[in-house]
Amino acid sequence: MPIEENHHTLNIQAEIGDLTRQKVVRQLHDGLTQTVSALAMRINYARRLITDDPQAAGEELEKVENLTRAATKEIRHIIFLLRPEGQEDFELNSELDSLAEKMGELFDIEISMAFNEDLVIQLPGDVQNVIFRIVEEMIDSARLLNEQMLEISLSLAQSDLAQLNLEAGKESDFMVNAFQEMDLNNIQSYASLIGGSVILGKDNNLVQVLFPVMKMKGLGMLSSE
Repeated sequence: MPIEENHHTLNIQAEIGDLTRQKVVRQLHDGLTQTVSALAMRINYARRLITDDPQAAGEELEKVENLTRAATKEIRHIIFLLRPEGQEDFELNSELDSLAEKMGELFDIEISMAFNEDLVIQLPGDVQNVIFRIVEEMIDSARLLNEQMLEISLSLAQSDLAQLNLEAGKESDFMVNAFQEMDLNNIQSYASLIGGSVILGKDNNLVQVLFPVMKMKGLGMLSSE
């Protein structure tokens, strides 16, 4: 790998690492911290109910159990986010398969993926890594909106422009205006690493990332030749 290309690859890796850490901090603060606090309050309440109202205490303990299961899923998800990755041999398809399996296992999300194989195999590892992080962020954002069926695709929009799409599944109750409340800032942060931009469809049921696939200064990207 040429020195300049290696330098920019390391920069992208560093940016991905920073964004991932920021994501984990947000999830710990906004999710797990509040869940653990709620657990402490419910356990204390159940303890006080045990003598006077055992049935109510049992109901509270059931809520504690459900909260604990939810917290466990979030912890496993964060561990998955922080897993080590080999940049040089990063394979987008295998990583996406693993992601879809994990999200289905943890959160019962059904994910359908259709990626242009000829496009994927020509993308350098650092670009594939960024695309994976974008998809991961898309899925996580949709999960927080209670989306359970997602369709994700990657294709060439033009000879020098690729498009990554996220749509709510055809059977989703949220198909219309599904992503109206989605925070696109995190997705844009990743997309900017490969010169991409994020678009929310006019019916709010499509999130699209467009990025160039021609040779760009500082990025070892796919040539359009």
